[in-house]
Amino acid sequence: MLRVIQSFTKIQITAAAASRGFATTAGPAKTKTADSSRGAKPGRKEVKSKAAKQKKTAKAAAKKPAKKTAKKPAKELSPLKKMLMSKRPLVDVPKSPPSNGYAYFIKDQYKAMASSGGKDSIAEFSRKMSLKWKQLGEPEHTKYVSIAKTGLAQHEKDLLQWWKTVDHRKVDLENMRRRRINREIRDKIKAGEPTKLSKLQMLKDPHQPKTPASKYLMFSQEKLAGQSPDPSLPLTERAVAIARMWRSMSQSEKAPYSEAYSVELAAYKDAMTKYRNSIAVGR
Repeated sequence: MLRVIQSFTKIQITAAAASRGFATTAGPAKTKTADSSRGAKPGRKEVKSKAAKQKKTAKAAAKKPAKKTAKKPAKELSPLKKMLMSKRPLVDVPKSPPSNGYAYFIKDQYKAMASSGGKDSIAEFSRKMSLKWKQLGEPEHTKYVSIAKTGLAQHEKDLLQWWKTVDHRKVDLENMRRRRINREIRDKIKAGEPTKLSKLQMLKDPHQPKTPASKYLMFSQEKLAGQSPDPSLPLTERAVAIARMWRSMSQSEKAPYSEAYSVELAAYKDAMTKYRNSIAVGR
């Protein structure tokens, strides 16, 4: 009986202490240790927080501008390459004058119109000058033609003198530059691209010895100068007939032309040697 009363009293005391906020003397509560929580699966909140962090880092990486890679400096052209790529000519060639008297006539008439204050359009001026040139008297017409001939003759003299003093190395470079431009024009024409440029002529020294004519060319020139084949035939038919004659000839018949060609070729080689030596001295 006494034991029952003691146990009942103990229950009342613990209940009163619990209601007042005091810790009871009950056994320690079971707590999860670190060892017991190692194998536990992550909760939904943890998974969501990891996904949100990954999303934020991805957005931040997308917002960051990509690093600009420094452009490599363009390769500097060599002095020779710069000269060949130049748009300006490397040598100052004497400009050729007008080749006919009408150009000199137009030049005089344009000066007269400018001094008088005329303001004709190019088309109207050209129409008037064409009509005036046709109505020009014989003395005036002859005067302008002779002026043109004199100008061309003087230009040839100036050109010969220029070739004597020019640096032929620069002429060679200028011809290389012109070949490059001509290749570009040819490629544009093949591709169907429009171009306003026209092909440039190569600079040729008039003092340079000319290559001798070939054996066949000697034979054809001889036949064209003579009466065989029939001179009344068109030139194309005569050329075909001459080619047929050359093919039918034996080696003994072609021997005179071969000997003449050999003599001219030897003379050409000697002349070229002297020409090159003169250029080297001039340089």
